[in-house]
Amino acid sequence: MQPFNRTALVCTSLVALSTTSAVFGQATIQRPVVQTARVQTTVSAPASVVAPPMPSEQATRAFIIAKRAYDKDIKRIRGQFLGAKQFPATRERGLEELSKFTDAAAVEPLIDLARKEKQDVRDWLFEHFAERLDPEVGQSTLAWMAIHDQDPEMRKEALAHLHGPAAKTTQMVVERAIDSGNMDIVSAGAGAAGALQLVQAIPHLIVAQQPVPSMSGSGDLAFISVGTQRYLVTDLQPVVGDNSVGFDPTLSVATEGTVVRIIDAVVEFYNLDAHNALVNIVKEDFGQPVDFGFNVPRWKQWYEEEYLPFAQARAGKRAGTPPTTRLEPTN
Repeated sequence: MQPFNRTALVCTSLVALSTTSAVFGQATIQRPVVQTARVQTTVSAPASVVAPPMPSEQATRAFIIAKRAYDKDIKRIRGQFLGAKQFPATRERGLEELSKFTDAAAVEPLIDLARKEKQDVRDWLFEHFAERLDPEVGQSTLAWMAIHDQDPEMRKEALAHLHGPAAKTTQMVVERAIDSGNMDIVSAGAGAAGALQLVQAIPHLIVAQQPVPSMSGSGDLAFISVGTQRYLVTDLQPVVGDNSVGFDPTLSVATEGTVVRIIDAVVEFYNLDAHNALVNIVKEDFGQPVDFGFNVPRWKQWYEEEYLPFAQARAGKRAGTPPTTRLEPTN
């Protein structure tokens, strides 16, 4: 599986003590040394999720029975027209048969089919979801696939076919992903929010920029030793035998040089995808660039004092409901 194409910025502060070792390991602390490392890490693909979420009223016995029936019919069509079949006309006939499945209960069987099929069926699937299904069902399914599908190519294709304005179910899928706390899912959700220009996700993205608190540890975490070791005789025992005498020496090691002890570390995580999506959405909706970096308290203050009044004042001039979510006060 290819690595998930998302990046997270990790800031690490290491507190070390530089020590000089004399003979027999006695050390004298000279001065504290503080180092800061900034590295980029590539995160793995999201964990596999079985099926896209459906509204609660669809989790009924009738819905489950219909899904099983669709699954059986779709597998029959695959065996008859798709799969190993090579003739374009035969495969085209199979896609025509599949085009009849526009019910929400057929979504999961169609996704399972596409995962096992060639690129022509995958291309048809995204077009089918975007154009033939109920708009809310199709859009929310594409959003789910763009965030959760285990195949990176299917995530990429689903994101490319995802367009706004976002329906309520789609908004729910995206916001839950951003709020998940999983760096991979948050990054994918941020990408979906950006593709949809989902202004309702702005408060969620503000918090998701720094999804977890700083982590720290104490005690000796590591050490680096640069020095010279010399052997010396520290004890000598005479050994006497018949008409002979000798000595049994005891050797010790003396180390001279420098030992750097890492005694503390602090790690801070910043989600670049959430930040970039936030900046782009705000610029497009607010009409001017706004960027406070990863200063979450400053972002919250701007959202409460500037963006919410702006959105509420614009509500009568633009269709749709403006975001009215209020953020918790910053400690």
